[in-house]
Amino acid sequence: MSILPALVGSGAAIVTIAVAVILMRHLNRAPSKAHPWLRRLAIILMYAAGSVIAASGAASFLSGMAGTAAAWAGGQWAPLITTGVVIAALVLFTGTAVAFIWAPDDHAAVTALFVPLALGLVSGGVLHELYVATTIPGQQVAAALHAWLAG
Repeated sequence: MSILPALVGSGAAIVTIAVAVILMRHLNRAPSKAHPWLRRLAIILMYAAGSVIAASGAASFLSGMAGTAAAWAGGQWAPLITTGVVIAALVLFTGTAVAFIWAPDDHAAVTALFVPLALGLVSGGVLHELYVATTIPGQQVAAALHAWLAG
């Protein structure tokens, strides 16, 4: 399965990404006191869209690409590759969480789109449990937004 049909197949993710992008583009029209809260909303929407993408066929496609790239470095689950994946997922999640709490911005919202995909590549431990715990609510948020907007 290629990545394009997997993305097109998940209409909830596309609608949620579009809403978050429109929100970020027109943020300057809102009162300045609302900017941090609207940016936090954009981060939540992008994370929800990333959760839908991570649970779709796109995640298996990206996991296959990561496995192919890792095979060149000595195996998919070689200790160095596993450590790199865990560190990357930890850095992405921590950076997004810190930005969500203290300094929300548009870059954190775009990064939040890729956090569930990175967490999905971690095969076990706390980060994988975090992925499992946040993917289902993220999918429900994106599906509810899609149903509300598109009917």
